[in-house]
Amino acid sequence: MQTQHPKRYLPKVYGAILAAGLGTRLRPMTNHKPKPLVPVFGRPLIEWGMLALAQAGVSSLGVNAYHLGDQLQQELDFGKIHHELDLQAQNAFLSVVNEPELLGTGGGLKGIWQALKIKDPSDLMLAINGDALFDFSLEPLINTHLEHKAMSTLALRPVETGDPFGRIGVDASGRVVRIAEVTGPLSHTEVRVGAFTGAQLLGQTVIDLIPEGFCDIFRSAHRGLLETKQEIRAHFVDADSMWVDVGNTERYLSAHQALINNPSSSLWLHVPPHQRERGAILFEGAQLAPQLQYAQNVWIGQNASLSGVTSAQNVVVWPEIKVENTSSELNDQVFITN
Repeated sequence: MQTQHPKRYLPKVYGAILAAGLGTRLRPMTNHKPKPLVPVFGRPLIEWGMLALAQAGVSSLGVNAYHLGDQLQQELDFGKIHHELDLQAQNAFLSVVNEPELLGTGGGLKGIWQALKIKDPSDLMLAINGDALFDFSLEPLINTHLEHKAMSTLALRPVETGDPFGRIGVDASGRVVRIAEVTGPLSHTEVRVGAFTGAQLLGQTVIDLIPEGFCDIFRSAHRGLLETKQEIRAHFVDADSMWVDVGNTERYLSAHQALINNPSSSLWLHVPPHQRERGAILFEGAQLAPQLQYAQNVWIGQNASLSGVTSAQNVVVWPEIKVENTSSELNDQVFITN
């Protein structure tokens, strides 16, 4: 007789995107548009995070906002993302939490948790940074968390010791024992480091450790977990996966180059309809100067145009923008106005 094993209970996983920054390093792109809505690869930056969360099974999503946050409420449609992935769109729920004042990562996540009205203490929240572009799946992060019954699990990129981004210390078993300067009684067991990708899984225990008001989650809740030897698990993503933070104009252009350098990246499946012409990416209705002879990392938005140039490198033209350049060469520029 075959033994019947009890079915493992799987908690509901809610989603969170931290998107309340001022976007000052991306100015002038963010003067009249919040950073999450800045176009990247032909769609708003935040939609790439929404796609990743939906693919991981998230149907209830919270986004915190501050700078021009009302635009997020008007523009975001989680149901559309579910339709695109052929998921149950009627169950998709989105809550935009407009912060009257900046609350940091800790206060931001606590506010999202409360806005989503999460009641079951076994349920979890999968949180990502709104300015990170990545092509690794978030499902293995969830599996790692459940397998080890962790209080929190951080998605890390493997880096060598001494790497400036290698700020997460991990022991031989895969347990986090140090987060930057925040240490605990097990920090002496550190054997490797990882760079935080901005993706993390957490539950009610972590939320309860976050104080009211502005705070950093690592220096508040995670400090408490480290000091009391509660489990923070490290999940290392594939070293070959793509990850770029869009922190400033240089990184914005680098993100576009990173995708071009990764032709097999899963992100290409969700780049809106486009064509390649003379080394440039052209979205629907876009036009390119007939005299252009060389293009590298050039993206022309929907119904936009670039003319009067023979060579272009690291150039992004936003949708509907008409650029008439008077010089033959164009390098390292983002065009957001005519």
